[in-house]
Amino acid sequence: MLQVIWAARHCCARGVLHSDINLENLLINTRTMDIKLIDFGCGRLLKDSPYSSFTGNFMR
Repeated sequence: MLQVIWAARHCCARGVLHSDINLENLLINTRTMDIKLIDFGCGRLLKDSPYSSFTGNFMR
């Protein structure tokens, strides 16, 4: 879980918002337990103004 947080933080530090972090968008190397964040199709560049649209899946 910590690797996912680091990945999201790394993206934000470079001005990118993933917008759809979920289990389907994580690649896990079962040998090394390294996690990669994939599928930036819903992603967008960070902006200073408020966001008016939302993407991704609602999860309960």
